[in-house]
Amino acid sequence: MISKYSNNSIVKNLSTEERLYLYEAKRFFDIHYLNTNPAHAIFLDTKFKTKYVCNKGLSLQERRLDVEDVVKLIKEKHIAVEEVYELESSEEQIRFELFKVIQNNFTINKCENCGKLFIPVTSSKNPNQKGKNGQKYCNSLYLDTGKTCKEIGALNKQKEKVQNSSILKEYNREYKRMHGLHYNHTKEFKEKQFKEWSEKARELRDTYTNEQIEDFKIELKKLSDLYWK
Repeated sequence: MISKYSNNSIVKNLSTEERLYLYEAKRFFDIHYLNTNPAHAIFLDTKFKTKYVCNKGLSLQERRLDVEDVVKLIKEKHIAVEEVYELESSEEQIRFELFKVIQNNFTINKCENCGKLFIPVTSSKNPNQKGKNGQKYCNSLYLDTGKTCKEIGALNKQKEKVQNSSILKEYNREYKRMHGLHYNHTKEFKEKQFKEWSEKARELRDTYTNEQIEDFKIELKKLSDLYWK
């Protein structure tokens, strides 16, 4: 349900309070679906205990200083207060996680490779920037492949693209042939020449369509003959 709703543009445009009401109205927070008519006064009775903890403090003498001096000490000592939550059970932990997901308007996607739910991430260092909602694969390692679902998804997408394109099939076949020639004849077919061929071959590949496959084969062979006969 959360994957479906979090990708809904109408739901995403609701305010935090409206989204919370929507999910509660749909009994999303009621894990056991028992409390069907909660009283208005105890709407979303999560029982989360909020506390504030400090990483360090000031002495009694320091606290008696003027406000300006106290502020200066706070900055010098990097004193910070953090909000923490006390949860009484694993069920409350689940409720809390769901609450924060909805409160922050996160999108939940289902990985098209492993089937698990995930929150799209971004490589940006900006903590306020969210990942693109259209991500199809998660970053979790898949089985014992040593690769993430995102990496596997990209490879599968490329394979599917090649299978459906006669141009890409021909290009890949010729690329492997020319790379083999370069690898086995490095003196006659130097790396600089191979890179030049590769760049021109890619330009040819992107110029032709599947309907022009025969013309592409002819032009690609002409190009290859310039570098190796």
